[in-house]
Amino acid sequence: MEASKAAKMNSKMNRDLQREAQRQVDTAIRDAQREVERAQLEIQRETARQVREQVRVTRVRTTGSGAGAGAGAGAGAGSGAGWNGRSVSAQESKSFTVNGSPRVNVSTFDGPLLSMAGTNQK
Repeated sequence: MEASKAAKMNSKMNRDLQREAQRQVDTAIRDAQREVERAQLEIQRETARQVREQVRVTRVRTTGSGAGAGAGAGAGAGSGAGWNGRSVSAQESKSFTVNGSPRVNVSTFDGPLLSMAGTNQK
């Protein structure tokens, strides 16, 4: 009878030890998952920071100032499809006296609009 009690007690202790070991494993898994989530968030933050920095550097490089001399007169009109839902239009014209056959190239920041050759009109 004493052996039976000892066996039951030993069995109960083994179950308790297994439960405690399983709790420790579960805790370790949760801690590891949290650490992975923290690392992923840190990577996302760092990536966003690098993108912001790259955009800032690009803006600084493309924004500049300069000086020049020239003269022109005339009229013209332009219109755009819009930016952020707002209507955008701009006008700019330049006239020059030329000798011979004029050649005109019109372009914007995103590429040429047209190119044409004309005859000298008097």
